[in-house]
Amino acid sequence: MISVYFDRRKLLLGVILIFLLGGCWFLSQQARFRQKSAPSSPVEVEISRPREMPGQLAAGPTDLVKEEFFVECRLARDRIRSQQIELYQEVANNPASSGEVRDRALRELMKLTENMGKETELEKLIMARGFKDAVVLIQPKSATVIVQTRSLSTQEVNKITDLVAKTTELDPANITIIPKP
Repeated sequence: MISVYFDRRKLLLGVILIFLLGGCWFLSQQARFRQKSAPSSPVEVEISRPREMPGQLAAGPTDLVKEEFFVECRLARDRIRSQQIELYQEVANNPASSGEVRDRALRELMKLTENMGKETELEKLIMARGFKDAVVLIQPKSATVIVQTRSLSTQEVNKITDLVAKTTELDPANITIIPKP
């Protein structure tokens, strides 16, 4: 007889990551579809735009779709993290839980909040490197970074990987960098 052992936590985190990335992709496709299928209005509407600074380019409709993808990814990530936090808090505050289970829930809650801070910090650091936007998803033993750019040079991938590895203390082999135009 062959037995297969699954680590529930790893399996759950993998499923969550797949749903998160799938949700981001779905929302970006939905936004793209809405943009293409929007009916043209026979009524003329004048839209006032903020004044552009010299040398600044105006944001076109495709830029808004790109920005929406990153916003939707962050929202999906935050929804999932909120659910995880709520679950850990329920376990930690449940008087029926053993002391060991409560301690473990509190440790997981602390790791989760620490990772949330690291994700935000890394996103800002990546944007400080000259990229327009980025989303970072940290899991217990891996990290995924989605960067708003058409392509990444090997040097850029190495810089981002080093930055994430130093901040998260993860093995660079477990860090995935994805360019997203």
